[in-house]
Formats: sequence, C-alpha cells, structure tokens
Amino acid sequence: MVYTITVEDTTEQAMSFINFIKTLAHDYNFLRIEPIQETNILSKEQEIELDRRFEYVLQNPTEGKSWEEVECMLLKK
Repeated sequence: MVYTITVEDTTEQAMSFINFIKTLAHDYNFLRIEPIQETNILSKEQEIELDRRFEYVLQNPTEGKSWEEVECMLLKK
C-alpha cells in the first residue's frame, strides 16, 4: 500500500516537519520524500483575476467572441 501526504512548505512549522520526515527517510528504506513539481500553480492575485474575469463573462454573456471565432481568426494569421 502506498500513501501520499501533501505538505505545503509555506510555514516554518511545515518545513520543520518536512525536514523531520527527510531524516526518517534516511533510516527507513520504505519511506520516500519526493517533491511534486507543480507547473500550473497560480498566485493568489492570478486566481483573483481569473475569478473576476469569469464573473464578468457570466454577467455579460453576449460580449466577447466564441472559441470558434477566435480559432478561425488565429488560423488565418
């Protein structure tokens, strides 16, 4: 059985826990620590902006262009 534990290393306490687990991993061969490479992480500001834009689209559904229109325009260039 494999378990996955996710710890965000944003606090001193979290980093302390991660370092403790790394120390244990040296002594126990069944324990591994592998950082997850998250490539699509958005900052809080980006999340807020995307939420704002999404809300705008919901409130103004007739503005803008459909994907088909945009795709056609892009493929012509």
